[in-house]
Amino acid sequence: MTRPAPVDAAVRHEIRYSLLLAVAALLLIVLLGGRLAWLAVVSVLSMHPVLLIAGVLGLAGLVFFVLPFVPETLRALRRREPVVVFDRDGVRDIRNRPELLRWEDVTSIDLGLRRSNHQHLIFTLRDGAAARVHGGPAPRLSRLGRQLVGDGDWHVNLRRLSCRRLEVLEIARRFHREAIRRRVVATSGGPDRGWSGRL
Repeated sequence: MTRPAPVDAAVRHEIRYSLLLAVAALLLIVLLGGRLAWLAVVSVLSMHPVLLIAGVLGLAGLVFFVLPFVPETLRALRRREPVVVFDRDGVRDIRNRPELLRWEDVTSIDLGLRRSNHQHLIFTLRDGAAARVHGGPAPRLSRLGRQLVGDGDWHVNLRRLSCRRLEVLEIARRFHREAIRRRVVATSGGPDRGWSGRL
C-alpha cells in the first residue's frame, strides 16, 4: 500500500477515520450482535412465553441498536482517503450534504456543548447562507430544530475520526481567519499590510 504524499498543514489539513476505533467498533458489533442473535434464536426455539418476549426484545435490540452502526463501521475500515479536509476554500466532509462549506458563509465555529454533540464541530452560517448551503429555502422551523438539538447550521461529526477535537477547532478557526483576511485584503484593493486576522 502506498502512503499518501505529505500535505502542507498550512495549506490543507486532512482527517481520516481512526482504524483503531473502527476495529474496536467492529468487535463490539460482532460480540453484541452475536449475543443478541443467539438470545433471539434460543428464545424462539424454547417456545417459553417469557423467553419468547426476551427473544423479541433481543431481536429488536439487534435491529435498532446494532445493525445501524454496521455500514459506517465498514466504511471506516475500508476508507483510507481523507474524510474531512480543511483548505483555503472551506471545509469538506464527504458524509455531509452538501460536502463543501465555504468559509465566506461561516460566522462562527464551536464545539458542541451537549452530551449528544460534544464530538461535533458546529458551524454557524451568515444570514441567508443557510438557504444557499442547504439547497433552497431553509425553513425557519428546520433551522430552529437543528439549533435546538445543538447542531447549528452545519456540523462535522468528529467521532471515529483520527483527531483531537480541540486541535480541530483551532485548525478550523485558523483557516476561517485566513479566509477573512484574504477577503479583506482583496476588497481593500491594497497590499496585505500584516493584518493579524483578529476582528
